[in-house]
Amino acid sequence: KNRLIMDRRDHLIKRHRTINAIKTYSKFKKIRTKKMTDSKNAMIQRLKKKGIEIK
Repeated sequence: KNRLIMDRRDHLIKRHRTINAIKTYSKFKKIRTKKMTDSKNAMIQRLKKKGIEIK
């Protein structure tokens, strides 16, 4: 039984990692593919709207 629980946890952690990786990757890709002429401030504003803070 214990082994089953461990396997499940492992699976969840792995899945979560991949989901997070995909999220961050797509986020960066979107930023890259948008016109690079966008000013950095505009980019930060866009991220703030989505609720992502950049110091």
